Amino acid sequence: MSFACLALAGTCTAPGQQAYTATVLQSTGFYQTNASAISGNLIIGIGQGWGGVIRAILWRVDTGQWLDVSPPGYSEVEGCGIEGTTMVGDAIVGGQWHAVLWSLNTPRVVDLNPGGFTQSIAFGVSGGTQIGVGYLPGSFRGHALLWHGSAASAVDLGPMTSTIPDVFGEAVSGDAQVGIRRNPNRAVLWHGTAASAIDLTPATCSIAGAFGVSGDVQVGFGLDRQAGQDHALLWHGTAASAIDLNPSWCGSSSAEAASDGVQVGYGRDLSGDDYDIAVLWNGTAISAVNLQTPLAAMRPELVQSEAVGVSEGVAVGWGQDFSGHPYAVMWKPSP
Repeated sequence: MSFACLALAGTCTAPGQQAYTATVLQSTGFYQTNASAISGNLIIGIGQGWGGVIRAILWRVDTGQWLDVSPPGYSEVEGCGIEGTTMVGDAIVGGQWHAVLWSLNTPRVVDLNPGGFTQSIAFGVSGGTQIGVGYLPGSFRGHALLWHGSAASAVDLGPMTSTIPDVFGEAVSGDAQVGIRRNPNRAVLWHGTAASAIDLTPATCSIAGAFGVSGDVQVGFGLDRQAGQDHALLWHGTAASAIDLNPSWCGSSSAEAASDGVQVGYGRDLSGDDYDIAVLWNGTAISAVNLQTPLAAMRPELVQSEAVGVSEGVAVGWGQDFSGHPYAVMWKPSP
């Protein structure tokens, strides 16, 4: 396999904080791209070609070089999660989107879609486990699914008590999984079974969702009862442990991923522009770094952004120009 490149870059220099350099990740032949997740030196994401075809794209952190890593024989593939060289996402199989598991090191692709489910998608991978959601025939309600490398291994993690179950598995780290149960929205932490579910929604929030997990840390959002806005949250396994990460310069926010003491997501700033901006935290609201700053200096100017993955201090996500065109973006700590 060979990689192609290159990229555009800008630098963020916030006084008293770590500076970050933003890079727009290039991929020839794709008119819009999104970075989904990162593991070490590899970034997985999605590219859409001019014909509308969706492909899984892999970028290198060190060089920005890219490669179409869609498994052979699949017309459309989305890359959603990565650990090492193991990737997960979904692919068109028989006219339906199926959760798939594959690797750079082997041509074998595992169709994770369980029997009885018409559609599914895998969002994350950790060790030998994968997390995602599946849909039964004729239903738009999600079932949070945990796999151990095969369709037959699927475990339905939902629902908690709900009159209309709709549960999404969002991320996995070791033996911990997180997600969201809708109607109403509740942040959920599991340890392998539906019976292990812990409601992380704090008393200060009317609804919540969990989107990222790293070791004993979970991240997501909660609708703050007093502020009336979504606030990014960090937990340590219980609802009572919730830490409000919302920066003073954001009206609302959400944390999407965590790794090695770093959390990333986005916020809505107070400028009145009504744009989302990528944010990085180190465990507290006051530590928040505005990752949008270097994107404004690029051409075309990227006016909004979200960070959705982080590994070894490097964040990934997307930036969007005035026309709504998305570009995959990487933020690296400056030397």
